[in-house]
Amino acid sequence: MHTILISEQGQIISQSGNLFPLDMIMEFSPRLLCPILNSIFDELVKLKPSSPAIFIPAVNLTVKSINGYFDYLLSKKENGNILWIIEDTTESNNNKLVRLQPEMEQKLRNETESFLNFDKNCDIPE
Repeated sequence: MHTILISEQGQIISQSGNLFPLDMIMEFSPRLLCPILNSIFDELVKLKPSSPAIFIPAVNLTVKSINGYFDYLLSKKENGNILWIIEDTTESNNNKLVRLQPEMEQKLRNETESFLNFDKNCDIPE
């Protein structure tokens, strides 16, 4: 898990955790580190501290030597700063993909077979 406190200007105020190296966090602003955060940052700034936290599941993050899936929880603090909690869910998402792969492959085979048979069953005037 990693926790990052961000100012309304998008600057990192503090961070703690073991997911990302400190130099990587400090090198990028959080807006550049995460395109999803960048796309909603203006809305995050407008949130009230009493607003419910925003949950964004299974974000695929690929930067430097990090490649994985992360859940984001974003909330507004009383002082106006934005709290960004990041949880690594790579293992559980990969396990889910492995479990679903045979089912999805079977669906694809069925759809392909159905598509190929559709042409044979069509009455096309000559």
